Amino acid sequence: MLRNTSFRARAALAAAGGAALAVLALWWALVGTARVAPVPAAPPDEGQELALYQAYLEALVQRRPEHWQARANLASLLADTGRAPEALPHLRQALRRRKDDRHLLRQLARTADAAGASGPAHAAWLRLAALEPGNVEARVRLADLYRELEWFALARAAAGQAVRLAPEAPEVLRAAAAVEYVAQDYRAALRNSRLLMRKAPENPVGYSIAAMCLRELGEWEEAIRNAERAVQLDPAVMDYRVELARLHVDRPDGAAYDRALVVLSDPGRTGRDELKRRYWKGVCLQRMGQPDAAFGELTAVRERTPGFLEVDYYLAKIYQQRGDSQKAQEATRAYQQLLARRLNMREAEAMVRSAMDSPARHLAAAKAALTLGEPERALFYCEAALRLKPGSAEAEGLRREATELARQQAGGGPAS
Repeated sequence: MLRNTSFRARAALAAAGGAALAVLALWWALVGTARVAPVPAAPPDEGQELALYQAYLEALVQRRPEHWQARANLASLLADTGRAPEALPHLRQALRRRKDDRHLLRQLARTADAAGASGPAHAAWLRLAALEPGNVEARVRLADLYRELEWFALARAAAGQAVRLAPEAPEVLRAAAAVEYVAQDYRAALRNSRLLMRKAPENPVGYSIAAMCLRELGEWEEAIRNAERAVQLDPAVMDYRVELARLHVDRPDGAAYDRALVVLSDPGRTGRDELKRRYWKGVCLQRMGQPDAAFGELTAVRERTPGFLEVDYYLAKIYQQRGDSQKAQEATRAYQQLLARRLNMREAEAMVRSAMDSPARHLAAAKAALTLGEPERALFYCEAALRLKPGSAEAEGLRREATELARQQAGGGPAS
């Protein structure tokens, strides 16, 4: 069984003949060589079959660039084997041949989600929502994307449409609760998170959102119980651990730093998870009056994410605890500069929302995102500018800059 390939890829493999020798012969014929492939000593394993099928599709696409079905199958194979970014160009080419093909749009949207390419994902989900008025998935994903961009009016509109189409679907309840939480409608978010817990009691997301809402509403004990349940259900998710640790640290009846540190004592993580863990461990240690231990954690985070605003805030506090007024002033200035950049980002995004069809405003937002060290957000605005003004040299240049920054940050993006 080819467990890691899509149904379409498996079906195509079967249609190709099932025998590796026949497919290999076909491939050699396509690339124009007369040499006969030797008979393998043993049947190919799953990895060999996949490599053989990929080679066949790549040769077919090279000889017939207009073959959209081959491109779609190749994209499916690439995405299913963890190479979603490589799949995107093939899907874009296929859609040029099959404009508004709903299956291709859905494949592009899901592949872009997997690749973390919010720009192409947004465009594809938006088009699908227009073509399919009853498409719940498209509206849920749009709500998620708009929430991440802090476009709350659009996020609530998309979530509201999803709720009207499928009011009891767990994914719809999750999306609606998340949007309402960031829009600070905590009671509505709590209501939907509790519905989600009833519909999917083993889903930790409902407990996590409920914990955050209860915290804001001052219900600390119940918030902690819900946060603990989220960690129990999925201890591998660092966000759940961070939320529980924050509840222990900020509780009004006295911080429980020892409990917070136990929750965060899960080393061996990589990338963003490890940065989040070390940041919050550093915060706990600083508040406990252990500036030296906190300094090691926070400086490690700052080295990987120089635009992480809150790190400089706590470093300034540590320098004050150490009695180093000069370093404290330098860290305070760095914090103020980053805060100004954050405010500039918000202003740029507000300008985009007031004129969504302006390429210049999208580019201004992309530049602001780059100054904050947020390449994914910058790429979103670059993609939007290129849709509005195809071939823009400025947008292409910014996209290359953002792509390179994302590559440099791979495995260690901004912690939050």
